Amino acid sequence: MKKPRLPRLGEALRTLRKKHQARHSPTGFDIALADRIALLDGARWDQAAAAGGFHLRRDYLALLERHGPEQITPCYALVARGDEPVAAVAAQWLDFHGARLGRSAPTAASVASAAAPASAAKKDGKERVPLGKRLLQPLARKALDRVRQRVLVCGNLLSWGNHGVSFAPGVDPASAWPAVGEALYRLRRAAKLEGQADFVVIKDVTAAEAPHFAPMELLGYRRVETEPDMVLELPPAWRSFDDYLTALGSKYRKAGKRIRDDVASTGFSVDTLPAQHVPPHAERMQQLYEQVHGNAPIRLATLQAPF
Repeated sequence: MKKPRLPRLGEALRTLRKKHQARHSPTGFDIALADRIALLDGARWDQAAAAGGFHLRRDYLALLERHGPEQITPCYALVARGDEPVAAVAAQWLDFHGARLGRSAPTAASVASAAAPASAAKKDGKERVPLGKRLLQPLARKALDRVRQRVLVCGNLLSWGNHGVSFAPGVDPASAWPAVGEALYRLRRAAKLEGQADFVVIKDVTAAEAPHFAPMELLGYRRVETEPDMVLELPPAWRSFDDYLTALGSKYRKAGKRIRDDVASTGFSVDTLPAQHVPPHAERMQQLYEQVHGNAPIRLATLQAPF
């Protein structure tokens, strides 16, 4: 049975009023903002960020500040109630433009390696682009290149998972999420001199965290379904690659064994490269990374080798 129209309208108006009040009322928490993690109180950050694990450790965040992509600028907020830490918030400013949509221009190395297959495909008649599409592609590219977005991301664009918010032990997440919302609002306002934020994203809120997220919906946030993540939990019983293969279904196990055997038959092997041996190979590793990265439909940021 449908609800009468007037009660539905009244409910909608009450919801709008609640959202307006939530967006325009301070939460009462104390919030410290910083452009560098070293500027915040380390002991309080560590206490609030403990549940966040490796990705919210101060040494890791400082590493991203020094060697992260140039399109990403980190920023932080520490939420407290008096002297007691409540939440650690790690966010990133992303300057995004349309050139990062669609395939990127190939590098010299990828052109050389792909020249023969491409010409063969053309010869066999497998690479035929309609005339209309060829004419429209430059126009579409120009339109995309004009797209500019400045986004505040609560989380880490270089990893999978909720690596943007951690609550201190004993803190009720449902009561503290509004303070996270206020912290993000303050970060956005504090950076206004550098440019207007087009929108704010809280990255990778998991199913376990979703029940506590309702207060953020009052602030205008909406949950959006995304692709499955790339996180693989390793059972303690897995001690080798064969243990992993055994856990797969027969179809995938057979494919995995075939790939392993094909690689072995060519004379290749998989070895661990000690850290001191990485610099001589850094340039080639960067080329291989960019060949894969350039084929991604969306490239939010590009990592650079620390030469």
